[in-house]
Amino acid sequence: MKHLSRRCFVIYRYPGKPPTEIAEEDNLPKILLCCSNNGHYDIVYPRNYPVDAAICQALLYELLYTRVLGVEEEELQMALEGFKGGGRRYRNSQSMCSEDAGYDTPEDRLQRSSLVSRFCCRLCLP
Repeated sequence: MKHLSRRCFVIYRYPGKPPTEIAEEDNLPKILLCCSNNGHYDIVYPRNYPVDAAICQALLYELLYTRVLGVEEEELQMALEGFKGGGRRYRNSQSMCSEDAGYDTPEDRLQRSSLVSRFCCRLCLP
């Protein structure tokens, strides 16, 4: 607990009101918290957190597939391209209605389904 006491806790309780700061010293690293109505505390992440977390997750999954599950790098790249491109090439097509513009075609769904089943089977095998 000594390690946590060398932090400044910034607690947001009410929207539009300044937070409460709890610290024993000045210039300590801050931990931002939000207190809900039922007294539950959640961490408040900085705005760049989702991007940083996504990069870490992508690296972790790449290592899992290539180093642990033995998926070849080329096969992984092919699967990534299939997931990334799903439906995008059709979004600017003049022949599509505007309400359909964000949806995958049946061919995209079939290709993605095939890729998913190949990789999921690798996860299920001992």
